[in-house]
Amino acid sequence: MARWGSRAALTIAACGSLLGATASAATAAGWSYRTAPDPPGAAQARLAGVSCSAPGACTAVGGATSDNGLAGSTLAERWNGTAWALQTTPVPSGAVQSELRGVSCRSAVSCIAVGAGGNQFGVVTTTLAERWDGHAWSLLSTPNAPDQSDTELQSVSCTSPSACVAVGFFANSAAMTASPVAERWDGTGWSLQSVSIPELAPGGAAWLYGVSCATQRSCIAVGYDNPQPGQAGFLVPFSERWNGTGWSVQRVPVPAGTTSADLTSVSCTAPTACTAAGSSSTNGFITSVPLAERWNGTAWSLQSVPGPRAPSTPSLNGVSCATPTACTGVGTRFSSSEGLAVRWNGSTWSVQSLAASGITLNGVSCATSLSCVAVGQGLDSSGHSTTFAAGWTGPATARTARHRASRRAHRPPHRSAHRSG
Repeated sequence: MARWGSRAALTIAACGSLLGATASAATAAGWSYRTAPDPPGAAQARLAGVSCSAPGACTAVGGATSDNGLAGSTLAERWNGTAWALQTTPVPSGAVQSELRGVSCRSAVSCIAVGAGGNQFGVVTTTLAERWDGHAWSLLSTPNAPDQSDTELQSVSCTSPSACVAVGFFANSAAMTASPVAERWDGTGWSLQSVSIPELAPGGAAWLYGVSCATQRSCIAVGYDNPQPGQAGFLVPFSERWNGTGWSVQRVPVPAGTTSADLTSVSCTAPTACTAAGSSSTNGFITSVPLAERWNGTAWSLQSVPGPRAPSTPSLNGVSCATPTACTGVGTRFSSSEGLAVRWNGSTWSVQSLAASGITLNGVSCATSLSCVAVGQGLDSSGHSTTFAAGWTGPATARTARHRASRRAHRPPHRSAHRSG
């Protein structure tokens, strides 16, 4: 199912395949590519989000569809530090099209994933949540906004196994309107929360796509709205803040000359330290540039993000901060069909080398400031969408790994000690 109300998807042409490549050396610094398996019989597959509780413990989620695109099922994969492995995920009863959009793992044995499930052609879409307990995934009952034909969850953030917040939107497809939605998990059940709505003209729409909770009483959600219906491509980013008792709308600045902008992901390391990522445009997203903003506990401020050389039309889809001075953003360069990765070092953003063509990176998770995993989709030799994963290792981590590998290689073989009697 495509994002309802999001910018039109752009076709990515395969320019050489790196999807089957693996890292030539696990100790190499920089980005390397890992083989992520597709479900048996799937014609199309993609990973939408990832969460790492440790460098060798990551879970990625997404969806897979049949050859005709009329049937789809949830997808989850697990990274153990060496390889990705498929996990079995349940599908809601009666759902023909289902997909997981976001995941949050507090440990290797505690994850919550959210998404949406619908009937054929996605005419009726309902919220979806699943829980990983270290052994199996199980369905969780989730509420839906009343009297709406389309309710979806896009992102989730957990501060403990019994405290999670998920965000998304509920929409009236016939009227082409949408409003943000938030739900709370308390360890036993989900409940709808009252969410403030940005100021919109009659018929306007607003969507939430990312959420991050630094504590149970401090969450930031981001998204965008179309305040003036009928103006295609006119989007305004906004943010919502949870203070433990309610949600409130926050103003988000945009670059000078911007006509459209969106925020699709956010990462908070503290209540006063959050980074949000997306894209902005001066021509209705005919072309775009990366967008990053910083929350200091009081207000949002723009950050300067260098974009790849034109005509790449870059967009950031995901961001993850291990510390306030170590953030990684990922996305795609639409026009040149290449993946995109940028790095924040506490003072500036810089573009990272990511020599992969025909891919889109949808999500990233950094377990430490020197270890990140990004996931998305690419195209195989037949032009079908297939899962894609990449890992980033910082120079210091790579040097330590090489040192340990060298010591193991030169260590003399173990010999049993024998006492002379």
